[in-house]
Amino acid sequence: MTRRPDWRERLAEFLLATRAAPFDWGANCVVACADAVRVMTGADFIADLRGFHPTRFGALLALRRAGFADVIELLDARLPRAKRAREGDLLALHDGPLNTMLIADGRGAGWGLGELGFVRSALPPRCLAWGI
Repeated sequence: MTRRPDWRERLAEFLLATRAAPFDWGANCVVACADAVRVMTGADFIADLRGFHPTRFGALLALRRAGFADVIELLDARLPRAKRAREGDLLALHDGPLNTMLIADGRGAGWGLGELGFVRSALPPRCLAWGI
């Protein structure tokens, strides 16, 4: 996967356009982060998993039907792990099968989709990273 030359501008536009999007399971953190990757690269690494999953159970069921126990397994299967997150890389927290995902800002924080839309938060020490 290769980032477009103007990926920073595209990512900023995406975050601004979706900053007030309410959280829902059909466009949860995994889908929102995959949308950000698609904006930066043109590639959709979850194209086969897209669909309407209006509940937490539906999102988890879709993940399991695809053969993954959690989001970390999905990311490991489709993206290269990074030892250190760079701006625009994906991050995941160890907080359950539907792991919280963020887009790294390159300054020790990340953007994630929450109840108030995309919000910036500091990264915990055990955050995992995948290179884009």
